[in-house]
Amino acid sequence: STKVRVESFVAAFMLGMKKKFGNIDHLGTCVSEDPVPDADYKNLYLVIYDTVPGGTGYLRQLMNDKHGMVDVMQLAVDAMQNCICRDDENKDGCYKCLYAYRQSQHIGEISRRKALSMFKSILAGKNNLHKIEGIVNIDTNPLFDSELERRFVEALERLGTENRIVECNKKLINEKEGYSLRIGDCTWDIEPQVDLGPADGVAVNCRPDFVFWPVRTTGNQKPVAVFTDGFTFHKDRVADDFLKRMAIMQSGKFRVWSLSYNDVQDVFTSRGDYMTNTWIYDKTPSGVKIYMPYVKSKNAQVLMVSKKKPFELLTEYLSRSDAEELFTVHAKAFAFSLLDYTVMNKQNTYNIQVEDWNSAYKSLDAMKRVIAFGKAIFGMWEPRQTLGNLWMYSMLSTDDRSMKMDAPIRVLAILNDNDSRTENYSKDWNGFLTFANNMQFVPDALFMTRRGISSMIYTALVPGETGSAVDSVQGITEDAITSGWEEIFDCLDEIEKACATEMIKKHIPAPDIIGFELGSSNNGAVIGEASMAWTGRKTVLLLPNQLENKEIFEKENWKVLLSNEELTMDKFGGEG
Repeated sequence: STKVRVESFVAAFMLGMKKKFGNIDHLGTCVSEDPVPDADYKNLYLVIYDTVPGGTGYLRQLMNDKHGMVDVMQLAVDAMQNCICRDDENKDGCYKCLYAYRQSQHIGEISRRKALSMFKSILAGKNNLHKIEGIVNIDTNPLFDSELERRFVEALERLGTENRIVECNKKLINEKEGYSLRIGDCTWDIEPQVDLGPADGVAVNCRPDFVFWPVRTTGNQKPVAVFTDGFTFHKDRVADDFLKRMAIMQSGKFRVWSLSYNDVQDVFTSRGDYMTNTWIYDKTPSGVKIYMPYVKSKNAQVLMVSKKKPFELLTEYLSRSDAEELFTVHAKAFAFSLLDYTVMNKQNTYNIQVEDWNSAYKSLDAMKRVIAFGKAIFGMWEPRQTLGNLWMYSMLSTDDRSMKMDAPIRVLAILNDNDSRTENYSKDWNGFLTFANNMQFVPDALFMTRRGISSMIYTALVPGETGSAVDSVQGITEDAITSGWEEIFDCLDEIEKACATEMIKKHIPAPDIIGFELGSSNNGAVIGEASMAWTGRKTVLLLPNQLENKEIFEKENWKVLLSNEELTMDKFGGEG
């Protein structure tokens, strides 16, 4: 647990201090909790202080010595590795090493094995040390991610019941430290930090926190790519997050599970009202008539998606031989519940809803188009009636109506991640993750954000009728890329790659400068920035965060292309 790791770290550090300085009875320690703005967790810092007025100079000496902290940790590791308790498998520390330097009430929370593991990990990076001006400059993102991933594994073990055994043990997988999971009658290998890409059928390169590989199952479950997200570090990158997650889904080879920090922590202690409920089927346009009758007709009520938390639903998928069938039934039932048969003939309602559908398909640059009015059964639902950031849509062709629940229904979910998002954004973001987990079992389902749509990043995905990715930013054939584009392609970010993909298709030549700065004609000072520039044509491409430079370039007689608009040869300046 976190408590064991904290107490073990403190005890080991004080052991190292003892080995370096001798008597340290005058030094005290405490753990400081520092709230993180807009986050649902706190940073922890070990504070060491001198109780002698004026100090003894130990701490000043420690901080002035470039290698002081490393020396303390190395001395602690040497002491723990050479302690006599190492030979007793029933002991995880003793009074000759860790126990002597902490109050007796903490002894049960001190682990020699944990301390050794943490200190060895830190010392492995001792050559990468650099000075910072203060704790506000510490990038805690990697630390937080590793802590969240560790808690995820602990949470798995917590969800065992009398009727379902859950065992999770360390195992070497693909030359990495992973886990073997036994859950019910199924066995999985859990591999951390897995790189997926075109070679795996995944259109966009990505790295899930874990991939669950089936070793033995009695059903037809697929490998599961799991992402564990903290709100603070993911709230402004949801568009890119779901570009990658849809790429994995559309490969047809994996299932995807997105879990927030609160989803994981809720397994240990209730987090209260942290998530917007996106599965209130009886509030959807047709949910009362469709959802439960269909679920019962397929004998799928044993799952009851609406009554389980995201982490519980993951374990249901991992442990049930009929998981694919059960989750598909519930996803279909909810998709059809979104249809509103009372507005089929209302042109104005159709026009309003079809705007989001058209924007979504345009951002995909897909051949697929929205079903025409008169031929469409459609519907929309907002989980929040006021101050919400979520919209769920579904659409079905009247030509497919005779197929009933087997008809190829389309689903679209949109999260508003723009600056206009409301105070409920954190909860809606968490609900969006959960909705995507549950609705991925509908083959033609899209999960997008307002910012992602306007930035056209989803051109990396072109879903066909079955939702398979047939084109991608990384998957463009070499014949389609001119030598100029090929040289710069890997240097571009996701938005720039999406724009590049569109321009390649329209036969627009590669720019001669990436990251262009426009200098003033008076003193040469930089007055404007652009993503790309074709200096011979005096043409630039601006990203959404560079729009304020549009007037500056135009005033200097430059032609301006915008990443959130259609990029064509005509706009670029004709043939060339």
